[in-house]
Amino acid sequence: MKLSKISVIVPVHNSERYLVKCLDSIICQTHRGLEIILIDNGSTDNSGAICDQYAEQDNRINVIHKTEGSVASARNVGLEAATGEYIGWVDSDDWIEPDMFEYLLGQIQQFCADVAVCGWYMHQNGKTDVHQWEQTKDLCAAEALEELLKDDLLKNHLWNKLWRSELFHDIRFPDCQYYEDIKTVYRLFLNAKRIVCLLESKYHYSCNPGSLIQNKSLGAELEYCITVKRRFDDISPRFPQFIEMMEIQILHSAMKVWSIYYENPSADRKVCRNRMREISEFEKERLPYMLKTVDLGRIDRMMAHTTGSVSSVALVAAWALNRLRALRWGKKW
Repeated sequence: MKLSKISVIVPVHNSERYLVKCLDSIICQTHRGLEIILIDNGSTDNSGAICDQYAEQDNRINVIHKTEGSVASARNVGLEAATGEYIGWVDSDDWIEPDMFEYLLGQIQQFCADVAVCGWYMHQNGKTDVHQWEQTKDLCAAEALEELLKDDLLKNHLWNKLWRSELFHDIRFPDCQYYEDIKTVYRLFLNAKRIVCLLESKYHYSCNPGSLIQNKSLGAELEYCITVKRRFDDISPRFPQFIEMMEIQILHSAMKVWSIYYENPSADRKVCRNRMREISEFEKERLPYMLKTVDLGRIDRMMAHTTGSVSSVALVAAWALNRLRALRWGKKW
């Protein structure tokens, strides 16, 4: 019987310290019907050479070298090259269990699903946390979107999932520095009819210093806020039952942006200020209603009122309230 082909896409950038472990875990998969696509995204270390060495030893591996760009641009190059019935993703500083793709494929076929999701291990600061479901969840698109918005176990990661390739037919990743996964995963779920969340953990996520996910700059926080606002715009017309949840998420994110504004260099503040107006207009219209539905302490309620304006007074007030919270609780929010 013909094996179902899985295209495993690995964006690679300056990850020579981790790459061998990552690639070994992929080429040793128990499911042999793999097409392994390595995108060398302008690496300046030995990552590109390591990719080429593996390609010489395994004819399932296709290496594409490109000039350095965003992770999103590398993902899109991989999608254009993929020919499999299914798409899997592995980050180049992570590794996977030997039977991960066999496990995901078997479950996706058993449940006639479009996406299969497994649990994962998070390795950080010498500790390992396990994230997994207590029971299998067979979800329709609306149910999966609700879980995704809750951001508990079902997250916007690409890497602990196996996707039917047709879900990507009209979807590519926006060419941006941050949150290309959050901007894309919900759109893939909107294309899907059935998503199955599974019991076993098969992916090892390594939280390394310096990764983009660790970035807490004003630009990164504002990009997240804009991202969840755009997600609101896309989802709310089709699923109005999630409007309140998404509005509250935008409010909390806006409060974070406002509170760190004066902790960033003046040049960064100037670049971000105009983009902050989009969020302030959104908050200004909805704030009275949202404050009735969300439980905030006194300081947070005062800070929430600043999110409807990008005036200097409002931004100073938000920053001062954040400092007050820090003094009261011994840390920043």
